[in-house]
Amino acid sequence: MGSGRSLSRKRHYLYPPMMIRNWRNDSKKGYCGNRRSPKAEDMPTKLTPEIISAAILGFEEQKRHIDANIAERRATLSGDSAESTLKPEPTKYKRRKVSAAGRARIAEAQRKRWAESKAASQPSTPEVTPKPKRKLSEAGRKAIVAATKKRWALKRAEAAKTRQAALKKTAVKKAVAKKTATTSTPAAAKTAS
Repeated sequence: MGSGRSLSRKRHYLYPPMMIRNWRNDSKKGYCGNRRSPKAEDMPTKLTPEIISAAILGFEEQKRHIDANIAERRATLSGDSAESTLKPEPTKYKRRKVSAAGRARIAEAQRKRWAESKAASQPSTPEVTPKPKRKLSEAGRKAIVAATKKRWALKRAEAAKTRQAALKKTAVKKAVAKKTATTSTPAAAKTAS
């Protein structure tokens, strides 16, 4: 069957990429199938000061979170409220309400501002009213139809003339060719004999 590498190439669609990478080593290490689990081979080989400081900050944040949870649990055991150990929340101010008349005044002022801004943004040229659509009268339509028919009749007559002239030219050429053929054959026969 071949090495594990060729098998992984043949069956790459069956296994996730991590399993293909660890195909040879899964008998020694075991394959856990969870891509999120950290392994020694996935960890960086050299610990830089930036990595170490980031790890320390993460651990300190976890420690603060754990200390807060411990304080809450101790407060519940002693009977005190959990909020006594935490910072008191700032007092919320009562929300002011606007009357209907006040809302109407605000809306009207906003409409007025929008109207002024629109007037300022539009050019000061007067509006040009479009011309009304022109309509064709029945007499005009009949005149156009008659002119079109006349134009097509002239074009057809011209095409017929050119066609007849072409037929005459071909008939003349055929007649000339026929005459030359009849005159050339007896001369050819005389020279051949």
